[in-house]
Amino acid sequence: MIKSLHIETGRILFLAWLEIAHAFAEAKEMYGSESDAFRKLLKETEFSRATANKLSSIATSKRLEKYKEKLSAVHSWSTLYTIHSLADERFEKVKEAFALDNKEVGVAFITLRKIEALFKQKVEETSFKLYATIKLDEEAMRGRLFDGGDYENLENLLEQIQTTIPYLKVIRTDVEGKIESQFQNKIMKYIDTIGRQQLLELLNTAISKYPHKKGEKSSAKVQRLFGMSKDELLMMFNDSPKEAFEYIGGTYDQADIYNQALAEATKWSESIADKVRSSREAYYVANNIIQSVSKDVTLEKQQKYFIDMKENNAKKSEKYKLLNHSLIVEEHDKAA
Repeated sequence: MIKSLHIETGRILFLAWLEIAHAFAEAKEMYGSESDAFRKLLKETEFSRATANKLSSIATSKRLEKYKEKLSAVHSWSTLYTIHSLADERFEKVKEAFALDNKEVGVAFITLRKIEALFKQKVEETSFKLYATIKLDEEAMRGRLFDGGDYENLENLLEQIQTTIPYLKVIRTDVEGKIESQFQNKIMKYIDTIGRQQLLELLNTAISKYPHKKGEKSSAKVQRLFGMSKDELLMMFNDSPKEAFEYIGGTYDQADIYNQALAEATKWSESIADKVRSSREAYYVANNIIQSVSKDVTLEKQQKYFIDMKENNAKKSEKYKLLNHSLIVEEHDKAA
């Protein structure tokens, strides 16, 4: 039953992501990805150019269009992009695992982790060895402090490194997609919570219109008026929110609940951003260890330089003394 609610919510998020993806695809086609209009759209949406290009690919994907109904419960854009970009051989394995060609099976609740699990294998040894590591502040990403422009700058730098330095391999993770999925999961939870709250408020309003029978408990009154208990109504909500609302004479407004959930998720994200801002500086903390080590190394080098210089001066002084003594002895011998 919970899965049914997730699939219903997933449909809402799936359609929302498709709408965003089509907006980027249209903007890219009309103005070009290097235009000022496209850059403005990136700035307003806080998406990186790399993410925008991926979303555009989602909008124009023939594979995703063909399996649109089956994939309608996928609520993460990174999962949709992964499905789109899989090689045909691997996609065949996904189709088999999630019964995408079986019309008798309903929509598939697919996540990025489930796809990764299908192809999980032991990492082979290579001649490439770790030289450096780039780490992003996960909390700053959740708080949207590391935004689309930062992702774009990072991607540009990585691209420059890959194309200018030989025998080097850059291995990317999907941390950006995972953070975005966490945000979308937060929206799903708020959709569930807000929907339940509205349903119970509607129920209380409905039963308040009828008087209590003498000695009748509230639970008994609900059962008498609607032919089911409050718990049974909530179970109906898990299977179909729309049906549960209509059963007690209400309307399930998906768009309104989604907007409220999005606002709550944004508040959650902003609270994380406030915590990050108040606890650490954007540049100092991330590089604090490196800066400290660098300062220690520099100080050590400086100290060594001065010690060496002092020792050299002492040696020179001793050498000059010996030389001067030799000259005096030599002059003395000549005079004798």
